[in-house]
Amino acid sequence: MRKPVPISSINDIPKLGTIAIVISLNTRLFTTLAVASAARNLALPILIVECQSSDGSYETLSTLQFECDTWILRHPARAHGLMIDKLMRELNADRVLLIDSDVEVLDGTAYRLMADAMNNTEASELAPPYGAGWITGGHYMPADRMPDVWFLPRSWIPFSLFDRECCAQLVEAGQSFDMKLEGNEFPVQSIANLLARRARYSLLCSIKLPWLRQFRKERFGRRAPFYFHDTGARLHEAALQAGYRFVDIGEAPMCASITHFLGATRRSVKVAWDGISEDERAIAQKLSTQFGISFD
Repeated sequence: MRKPVPISSINDIPKLGTIAIVISLNTRLFTTLAVASAARNLALPILIVECQSSDGSYETLSTLQFECDTWILRHPARAHGLMIDKLMRELNADRVLLIDSDVEVLDGTAYRLMADAMNNTEASELAPPYGAGWITGGHYMPADRMPDVWFLPRSWIPFSLFDRECCAQLVEAGQSFDMKLEGNEFPVQSIANLLARRARYSLLCSIKLPWLRQFRKERFGRRAPFYFHDTGARLHEAALQAGYRFVDIGEAPMCASITHFLGATRRSVKVAWDGISEDERAIAQKLSTQFGISFD
């Protein structure tokens, strides 16, 4: 058992085969469970990217002890997708396993399926894999939030394994893991994107503007007014166009190996346990009883 090694640069991490990444921003309780459960069940080196939280995350995570090699990097906060871009460019590793800070790893089955799929030499006649996990998307987003927004296919970012060099090459070529809302209601793309912003606001997203339908172009087999590239969707599309593939292990094994506290870390700017939610109380109890980690 040893504490995470504090580093000042990604380059301080030695060459690795596979490294797991957990990015933390004011998610002390959730990140602790993500790292502790990954360390126990995956036996992979882990990098904690702590984005200068104000909830004591860095101080807490720095004092914990894990059986696997662990590093902690304090880094200025940036958009989640842009941070992933940076990690793919700068890490000295063959593969990168992304783990959301609001994920609990229940066992290593899903990870082993992803790793085995990427190692499968019998599939050599197929396009080389740039990653593995579970593909989501290719549907309209829920009508009560963002009607008429087509959610593009992507890897399920909370738990996905990637070939780092392949992703780095795509990022260097101008692609990105960053999200993007793309408009499709005006011939001038900048104006179309401006119109698409109304999809972000509940009071405006139901405004249809039917007279703009004449300007819609067919994209991705649809004529939707808006297209949403969530984190990883733009890079997924670019990877497929470049001749790579993504190995989909399916939803069932993923959900059996992973608990995702969906949206728990986005409900407020600062999420730190103070008894405000059932999720947080349950996590604090689990950390104490199963991992021997207690919070003041």
